[in-house]
Amino acid sequence: MSYLKGEKFVPSTSKPANFDADFKFSENEVFLKKFARENKAILLRLNNKMIQVIFLDKSELILSSDSGKVIFITSKGEIRKTSISNDMSSHVELEKTDPSLYKRLNYAKEILLNLINPKHNKKSKKKYPLF
Repeated sequence: MSYLKGEKFVPSTSKPANFDADFKFSENEVFLKKFARENKAILLRLNNKMIQVIFLDKSELILSSDSGKVIFITSKGEIRKTSISNDMSSHVELEKTDPSLYKRLNYAKEILLNLINPKHNKKSKKKYPLF
Protein backbone atom coordinates (compact mmCIF):
# COMPACT_ATOMS: atom_id res chain seq x y z
CA MET A 1 0.00 0.00 0.00
CA SER A 2 1.41 3.40 -0.92
CA TYR A 3 0.20 6.46 0.97
CA LEU A 4 1.80 8.74 -1.58
CA LYS A 5 -0.51 7.42 -4.30
CA GLY A 6 -3.60 8.55 -2.41
CA GLU A 7 -4.54 5.29 -0.70
CA LYS A 8 -6.19 5.97 2.63
CA PHE A 9 -4.53 4.77 5.84
CA VAL A 10 -6.79 2.74 8.09
CA PRO A 11 -5.38 2.31 11.60
CA SER A 12 -5.64 -1.06 13.31
CA THR A 13 -8.28 -1.32 16.04
CA SER A 14 -6.58 -4.17 17.87
CA LYS A 15 -4.13 -3.50 20.72
CA PRO A 16 -1.00 -5.51 21.39
CA ALA A 17 -1.33 -8.00 24.27
CA ASN A 18 0.88 -6.01 26.71
CA PHE A 19 -0.41 -2.55 25.74
CA ASP A 20 -1.92 -1.55 29.11
CA ALA A 21 0.89 -3.10 31.13
CA ASP A 22 3.53 -1.20 29.14
CA PHE A 23 2.07 2.21 30.01
CA LYS A 24 1.79 1.92 33.78
CA PHE A 25 4.29 4.02 35.70
CA SER A 26 5.95 2.90 38.88
CA GLU A 27 6.53 5.28 41.78
CA ASN A 28 10.22 5.67 40.94
CA GLU A 29 9.76 6.75 37.34
CA VAL A 30 10.07 10.45 36.64
CA PHE A 31 8.23 12.00 33.72
CA LEU A 32 7.28 15.41 32.39
CA LYS A 33 3.90 16.72 33.55
CA LYS A 34 3.91 20.29 32.22
CA PHE A 35 6.21 22.66 30.43
CA ALA A 36 6.39 26.30 29.42
CA ARG A 37 8.65 27.85 26.84
CA GLU A 38 9.76 31.44 27.23
CA ASN A 39 12.18 33.79 25.48
CA LYS A 40 15.12 33.00 27.74
CA ALA A 41 14.26 29.59 29.19
CA ILE A 42 12.21 26.41 29.17
CA LEU A 43 10.48 25.41 32.40
CA LEU A 44 9.76 21.73 33.03
CA ARG A 45 7.53 20.44 35.81
CA LEU A 46 8.12 16.81 36.66
CA ASN A 47 5.75 14.38 38.36
CA ASN A 48 7.95 14.28 41.48
CA LYS A 49 7.18 17.99 42.15
CA MET A 50 10.61 19.10 40.95
CA ILE A 51 10.97 22.00 38.55
CA GLN A 52 13.81 22.31 36.10
CA VAL A 53 14.53 25.53 34.24
CA ILE A 54 16.91 25.34 31.28
CA PHE A 55 18.22 28.71 30.11
CA LEU A 56 19.49 29.59 26.63
CA ASP A 57 23.06 30.00 27.89
CA LYS A 58 22.94 26.31 28.98
CA SER A 59 22.70 27.12 32.68
CA GLU A 60 20.03 25.28 34.67
CA LEU A 61 18.03 25.57 37.86
CA ILE A 62 16.60 22.54 39.60
CA LEU A 63 14.06 23.41 42.30
CA SER A 64 12.77 20.94 44.88
CA SER A 65 9.56 22.05 46.52
CA ASP A 66 9.75 19.31 49.17
CA SER A 67 13.19 20.22 50.53
CA GLY A 68 13.39 23.91 49.56
CA LYS A 69 16.73 23.25 47.89
CA VAL A 70 17.99 24.74 44.64
CA ILE A 71 20.71 23.34 42.42
CA PHE A 72 22.22 25.84 40.01
CA ILE A 73 24.37 24.57 37.15
CA THR A 74 26.25 27.43 35.52
CA SER A 75 26.86 27.65 31.78
CA LYS A 76 30.43 26.53 32.54
CA GLY A 77 29.16 23.38 34.28
CA GLU A 78 29.85 24.46 37.86
CA ILE A 79 27.32 23.11 40.36
CA ARG A 80 26.09 25.27 43.24
CA LYS A 81 23.58 24.20 45.87
CA THR A 82 21.58 26.50 48.10
CA SER A 83 18.41 26.62 50.18
CA ILE A 84 15.52 28.96 49.61
CA SER A 85 13.65 30.57 52.46
CA ASN A 86 10.98 33.25 52.77
CA ASP A 87 13.30 35.33 54.93
CA MET A 88 13.94 38.68 53.22
CA SER A 89 17.50 38.92 54.54
CA SER A 90 18.44 35.70 52.72
CA HIS A 91 17.13 37.20 49.45
CA VAL A 92 19.23 40.32 49.92
CA GLU A 93 22.27 38.22 50.79
CA LEU A 94 21.78 36.00 47.72
CA GLU A 95 21.45 39.07 45.49
CA LYS A 96 24.83 40.32 46.74
CA THR A 97 26.70 36.99 46.79
CA ASP A 98 25.38 35.41 43.58
CA PRO A 99 23.56 37.89 41.32
CA SER A 100 23.41 35.41 38.42
CA LEU A 101 21.52 32.86 40.49
CA TYR A 102 19.32 35.58 41.97
CA LYS A 103 18.28 36.83 38.51
CA ARG A 104 17.53 33.33 37.29
CA LEU A 105 15.45 32.52 40.36
CA ASN A 106 13.41 35.68 39.84
CA TYR A 107 12.89 34.82 36.15
CA ALA A 108 11.75 31.30 37.09
CA LYS A 109 9.44 32.78 39.72
CA GLU A 110 7.82 35.06 37.13
CA ILE A 111 7.24 32.15 34.76
CA LEU A 112 5.66 30.13 37.56
CA LEU A 113 3.45 33.03 38.67
CA ASN A 114 2.26 33.54 35.12
CA LEU A 115 1.49 29.84 34.78
CA ILE A 116 -0.56 29.86 37.95
CA ASN A 117 -2.28 33.18 37.23
CA PRO A 118 -1.97 34.40 33.61
CA LYS A 119 -3.40 37.80 34.62
CA HIS A 120 -0.48 38.29 37.03
CA ASN A 121 1.58 40.07 34.40
CA LYS A 122 -0.87 42.49 32.81
CA LYS A 123 1.79 44.09 30.60
CA SER A 124 2.58 40.81 28.84
CA LYS A 125 0.08 39.79 26.19
CA LYS A 126 1.92 36.53 25.56
CA LYS A 127 0.10 33.34 26.47
CA TYR A 128 2.11 30.74 28.31
CA PRO A 129 1.76 27.33 26.65
CA LEU A 130 0.93 24.74 29.22
CA PHE A 131 -0.27 21.20 28.63
